[in-house]
Amino acid sequence: MVTISNLRNALATPAKSFRRLKEFKWDNAPIVRSTYFAETRIRIGNCPYLLSMPLSSVAIHRVERFCNLRCHLKSEIAPPLRIMRDEMLYIDPTQRELYCDILLEPLPNALPYCDAVANAADDKVEAENLLAALNELEEELKLIDISLNNLRKENLLIDQRGLLRPIRWYHATKRAGGDKMAFEQLRSEITLEREALELHDSQHAYSAPPIIEGHISTGPMIEGLIAVKDESGWGFVDGNNHPIIESKFGWVSDFREGRAEVEFEGLMGLIDKSGNYIIDPIYDVLNYDEVSGQSRAKRNGEWHTFDYLGAEIQDAQQLNTEYEATTSTHRIINK
Repeated sequence: MVTISNLRNALATPAKSFRRLKEFKWDNAPIVRSTYFAETRIRIGNCPYLLSMPLSSVAIHRVERFCNLRCHLKSEIAPPLRIMRDEMLYIDPTQRELYCDILLEPLPNALPYCDAVANAADDKVEAENLLAALNELEEELKLIDISLNNLRKENLLIDQRGLLRPIRWYHATKRAGGDKMAFEQLRSEITLEREALELHDSQHAYSAPPIIEGHISTGPMIEGLIAVKDESGWGFVDGNNHPIIESKFGWVSDFREGRAEVEFEGLMGLIDKSGNYIIDPIYDVLNYDEVSGQSRAKRNGEWHTFDYLGAEIQDAQQLNTEYEATTSTHRIINK
């Protein structure tokens, strides 16, 4: 499976690692892992692009689905995504030379939405303009009958005309209305920013802490969920204190890229944001790395490695001895 390390190596040697993209400029921009892609920003001539490398077999299928929709959309906010087949050369763990697809998304000449929210905290007019821009974007999505299904502040830019430009369209589907809750969250954050002047982490989607009552203990809101401790154990609620994941765990981590480590009946597992097990709670130790999307878990003295979707990576077994010697293991602790 292609990894973020493969992408980093390819970006450092474009002439030999890319078939057609040989003259782009990469200024060591951060490589960020989203649910389906590892991505970074490049420039081709004077134009900025988001270069994304798929991390699972379903990633490109999602883009293909949107590209089919894009052919029928008459809207300047929908970007012309370009799938470059077998574009990037990489070396797998068995030293084979393989190729993977690359996705290019042109980026508008615009500023991060988070900066606009910060400015709106001090300026009532800016706040009203930003709320109006959200309303205009919502109407535009209704007009073209599309739900983004990935509407978060880190996926929004604001151009010189004050128009919001969404990026990362590969979750988009036909029929508007799926972003209703996301728009409400974005509007509430503008109000909260003005009241609290609280800045948010752009990668982990922190939001200003809502008032959560009726629990023994609560954590911060991260990725839209809040860890809470009740008499029955740890679980998760949303910003309105509605239960999302049952409070049954002895310990939970915060969510990172859609995954959280949990302890259940003394053993460790990994869950998604619906509470479903990605990795069953049968391990003595489990470490999830949000950058690579991989997890390492120890059971009966043996280490196992899993990908983001919970499939065991057989080729990684040879690394167990090295990992045992170099990593610091995650131990269950109480929050």
